[in-house]
Formats: sequence, structure tokens, C-alpha cells
Amino acid sequence: MVFVKGYLRPWVIAFSIVNLVVLMLTIVACFIFPDYYWKMTGLYLGKYFHFLDIPIALFLFSLIYLLLLLLLMRAFKRMSPRQEKSVSLALWGVVILFELLIIALFHGILPPSFDGGHTYSQAIDMLKHRRTPGIMDYFQIYPNNISITIIRYWLYRYICLGQAHLFIYADQISSAMALNIAIYFAWRFIVSSQNRKMGHLFLILVLTCFPLFFYLTYFYTDSFALMFPSLVLYFVFRLTRTGQLKYLVYCAVLIAIGFQIRENIILMLPATIIYLLLVKKVKKALYLLLVTLILVTGFGKLAQTYEEQMGFHKNMALQMPVTSWMVLGTSDAGRYNKNDYLLSRNPSTQQKKESADIRVIQNRIKKDGLLGFSKIWAIKDARTFADGSIGYYWYTHNTSNYSVPYNYLFGNRKELIVYAIQGIHIVEWILFALAAIRLIRKRKYDENLYLQLCLFGSFLFYVIVWEAEPRYALLFTVLQLTGCIYGLQELYDLAVIFTRKAKNVRLYYKAGMLGMTGLLALTASIALKNNQTVTQIVDAKPNYVIDQSVSIKKTIAIVRATQQVKQTFTAKKPFKAVRFRVLKHQGAARYLASVTANGKSSRSVIGQKIVNSNRLKRSGHVTIPIHHWTHASNHRYTLTIKKLTGVPDSKLSLAMNQRGWYEQMDLYSGGALYLNDQIQHKKDLMFQVYTKGNHPYLSEPVYLTLLSIPLLILLIAMYRFRESVRKGSRGKRSGSSGKGMKAIDA
Repeated sequence: MVFVKGYLRPWVIAFSIVNLVVLMLTIVACFIFPDYYWKMTGLYLGKYFHFLDIPIALFLFSLIYLLLLLLLMRAFKRMSPRQEKSVSLALWGVVILFELLIIALFHGILPPSFDGGHTYSQAIDMLKHRRTPGIMDYFQIYPNNISITIIRYWLYRYICLGQAHLFIYADQISSAMALNIAIYFAWRFIVSSQNRKMGHLFLILVLTCFPLFFYLTYFYTDSFALMFPSLVLYFVFRLTRTGQLKYLVYCAVLIAIGFQIRENIILMLPATIIYLLLVKKVKKALYLLLVTLILVTGFGKLAQTYEEQMGFHKNMALQMPVTSWMVLGTSDAGRYNKNDYLLSRNPSTQQKKESADIRVIQNRIKKDGLLGFSKIWAIKDARTFADGSIGYYWYTHNTSNYSVPYNYLFGNRKELIVYAIQGIHIVEWILFALAAIRLIRKRKYDENLYLQLCLFGSFLFYVIVWEAEPRYALLFTVLQLTGCIYGLQELYDLAVIFTRKAKNVRLYYKAGMLGMTGLLALTASIALKNNQTVTQIVDAKPNYVIDQSVSIKKTIAIVRATQQVKQTFTAKKPFKAVRFRVLKHQGAARYLASVTANGKSSRSVIGQKIVNSNRLKRSGHVTIPIHHWTHASNHRYTLTIKKLTGVPDSKLSLAMNQRGWYEQMDLYSGGALYLNDQIQHKKDLMFQVYTKGNHPYLSEPVYLTLLSIPLLILLIAMYRFRESVRKGSRGKRSGSSGKGMKAIDA
């Protein structure tokens, strides 16, 4: 810890103020973003009574969660060293148990049709072809994903020994190990720099940051690289405290290795250099810069050589320049879009690609100006940092088991968990903003400044320079939670200062009790208003058995007089309907859509529907009701669509999963698509098998149980506040006003 002196102090104050403004804007976005996005996507659970319903509901939840943290902080501060160790072990046990539950319950979640899905299919392809990758276009455009693909290949070959049923387990366990390393070194930093009590609070923050655990189901660069920021933080701490050069080397090695897996880890290098300069470690800052650059270059050449041996050869005609992602970042939504993607992909040389990108960026700067770009930056801030879910459910759609836990955490009933995540996320940003205030109030440097520099650099990069996606915030999430500990300490210190300065204890007590009583009444009234919506009205959302809803590039399977379409599927649960999608139809005709249960020696029709093209819309879904569900042999069923009558050129075009930009993925392994009994490998119709929802979102006992948690927290907070004020009053009457007022906080 270094005290600020001289000319450096104004610069730190200026940075802290700018950083605080950015954080406050992000907190505002955390309230506004859900009000727009949840209404658009149907993610809000309650009934709308007012246009401020969502912000008010989030505000209430955030306040209650903040009260819970303060209550826990107060409880932890009274523990003995022996109790502290027991609590640490218990909390770590809960972390491990949570991860094991995620893996046990959701190992059926498969990689999606993009990003992690490409690395998954390429790793398997490398196994089958003995290190000869298949279609390489994706890795020409996204070479940053080659490293994670090779890591995946190593896992599948050397850990799983090529056993396909172990691949997803290997992915999820590897993600869990990376997360545990991240949590452990951040926790160890907090225990070393502060105390074990604050370490408990950090583990509580981690356990309530649910997306960290939900991302165990998605093995990708972000989830695997989670460990590197925490490792760098810990070794920077050791470097500044001990001055030993070995920690400098560790930091350089970690940044260099992390850069090969997730390039954005390099954002920690300028933050580390600036921090070392501020704490007057000038030589070490220069050494770190030099060693890191040497290692990044050296590791990069070694990695490139190995990648070429594995078959990843560069094709400059396909490779995208850095400017292509900057173009995406200047679009209206600040994210990936097809037009900007093709702008960089179509030119044949790097020079032409860069020239086209730079020209578009310059035109947009002239057209939009500062005001227009401020709007884009606000959108990117909201997309990347204001979404508490970090987009975890974007990557978990493809699953082989639509269980009740899956539906409520990842599926079409995730509204409640997303609401809770967002409320907790708001508190995390509030605490991080309080940590920034602590920098202004305290005239000294500590690792709080380093954490603020890291997150501010991440904000500048993703909001100003790069494209924006919620997943990009994941890399520094553990660092954000670490910074929240400084914010909690600041909140505690400010509460102590305010309490000591309170002259009228009776007025202080009345105001506090009135505020918490109002919060209790408001929470109860909102809960009662939404009781009917949540527990009485039937939730008509389907309970999926199969949901193959991916249709790539609008490719079609055609039903005509000379061709019928079949889709086989495996359903281990009863179902009441089968649905498929018609993209378009031509000519007047009648079609028969039927579902059969495949027996050992015969087939029985369990549902059918006559489809009249004259009654069809241009495009839409066709639903086949299942009247007599029959348990099929090996749970195998067949959906058949064939033409009955119609004009000669009439046909029906059905949506299907075809090859995308890069390769053909088998997104549904429980069946296959057949055209005139000819199997279409790795291709499937776009179809759903489901039962109709016939129950409310939650049962009343479950709803009341969940409601009792925030109400109980408020009642405990009111009781503890009342007891503290009484102790303070007794102390003041006994003539020890200072000690008495201090007791209010204790």
C-alpha cells in the first residue's frame, strides 16, 4: 500500500472520477436494459402494472440482496479464527457441490451451432482423421479459436481416449477446473491482502454469481481462460509486496499463455504496467513489459508452428484483418451482422479487406459524429456490461434432456433466475462503484486501483473499439467480484462514519425502521399483485421433449409427388404434439403429415394431419396432435410428410438444418432426415416434440417459499438494527456516547 503524493494524485483522482461516471452509467443501464430487452423477448415473469415495473422490481431485489451481504458481513466479523476456517471449508464445499450438480444435471447440454460448436466438431474431426482437420474456413476467419480446438482435441484423445460419451464430461470438468483456479487465487488474494472474513464474503458473491457456474456447460475460450486474470492478479500482488522477480516472470508467462487462448487477456498488460508505475516499481514495470512482449512473440511462433503441424495452414485470402471487428463495433447495434461480415470476407487480399473496412469506419464517423457514436457506445455498454446473465443461455439450447431444472435455468421458464441474476448484478456494479469512491476518499494505492484499471481497460476496449456481446464480460467477472469486496468495505466504513455523526439516535432509529418497513410492505404488495399471474394462470409454454429449432441458411427439404420427407427421432418421454416448419409452398395441393411409433415388427400411427396448402400461410408451423401415444420400441418414432393430391408442380418446402458458412453439423443425434428413404447425413428437419403446458409457472407453496426468503432477510435486518440502536442508546445513557454510537454499527 503506497500513499499518493505530488503530481500523481490529480491524475488518479481524474481517472477515478471518469471511471466512476462510467460505472454509474453502467448501473443505470442495468435498470433500463431489462425494461427494453425483457419486454421484447418475453423474459419478464410478472404482470405489468406500470412502465417502471421492471426497474422497481430490480431495485427492491437489489436492496434486499445488499442487506443480506451487510448482515453476513456483520456475522462474519464476530467469528473466531476457528469458526472462520470452518466457514471457509463449508463455503468451498458448496462451490464444489454446485459444480458437481451442474455437471450431473446438465451433461446433456451439447455445443451450439456456432463458435463452440465449430471447435467441438473440428476436434472430433481431428480425432477421426488423425490430426487432419476438415473444413478450415472458420479457423481462417477466427484463428483465435485454434488453440481452444487443439486443447479440446488433447482432452478427447489423451483424457477420454477417444470415447465419445466422455467428451462433454471432459469439457465441463475442464471448465470447472478453470473456474476453481480463478476463484481460489482471487480468494487467496483477498485473504492475504485483507482477511479471511472478507474471503467469506467473496465466496458468497461467487456463489450468487450464477452465470459463472452456468458457463460450465459451454467449453470455449472465455470459460477456459477465466483462470488467467485471477492468477495474474495474485502474482502482481505478490510482486508488489515482496519485490521478488520470480513473480514478475510468472505474470509474463501467464499473460503470454493466456494470450494464445483468449487474446483479450493482453488488456491486463497495460493495466499492470500503469499500476506498477504508480506504486513506484518503474524498473519492474519495464522488465515486465519487455519479458511479456518477448514471451508473447516466442509463444506465438511456437504455437503457429504446432498449429501448422496439426493442419491449420493460413489462407490470406480468407483471413480477416483486425479492422473487420472494429467495423462490427461501429454498426448500429455494435455487434456481429451479416453485411459487415461479408464486407471483410469478400475481398481477396488483406489490403483490400483493410481498405474496405477503414473506408466504412471513416464514413460512419462522418455520418454519425460524436452524438451518433455515443448512442452506439451506450448500446454496447448495455449489451456487454449491463446484462447480468452474460448471455449464458444463448449457448445452451441444444440439449438431450429437457428436465424441469433445465427448463427453469436454461429453457423457456428461465424468467425467475434471470431476474434474480440481474438484481444481483446491479449490486455487484454498485459495490464496484463504491470501490471507485474509496479510491477518491483514501489517499493511498492498493490493489483496488489495479482492479479498477483492469475493468476500465475492458470497458474502453469493448465499448469504444471492438464489437459487443454479453459473453465478453465473462473474462473479468471474477476480478469484478474481487473489486466488490473493496466496495463492501467502503459501504461499511461509510455506515460507521454516518452512524457516529448521527446526533439524534431516536430520529436515526425511526428513519431506519421506517425505510425497512416500507421496503417490506412494498415487497409484499408487489408479490401479492403477481401471485395470480405466477401461481394461478396456466403457463401455456410447451414442455419440450425435442426442440430442433435450428434452420441454417434457410435451406429446404422439398415434399412433392415424387419425393416424401421423413424425420426419425428418439423420445423417452410421452408427448402430445409434433410440430415442423413450412418455409414456403407452391401450387394447390393436399399433404399428409403423420407420426408413427416404430415397433419391433410393425408401425402404428399415433397422430396425423391433412395439410391443405390453400389454408397455409406463406410460412409457419404445422402441428400434428398425438391422439394415442404409444411407447415405441427403443423409443424410436418417425415423422413423415408426403403429398396426396394436387397440381403437377405443387410442392411444400420444409425448414431444415443444412450446412452453414463453414461445415455441416449434426445438431440432433437422436434421429436423421430421409428423402425417399435415402438418409441425409448430419441433417435434420426443424421440428419440435412436446407436451402442452397445463400448469402455472410456479405452484403456490413454491412461490410462497421463495417469497419468504426476502421477507425473512428484511425482518432479520430490522431486528438487528433495532438491537444495535438499543445497545447504542444504553451506551450513550451510561456516558459513553462514542462507544455507544459505535455499538450501533457493531
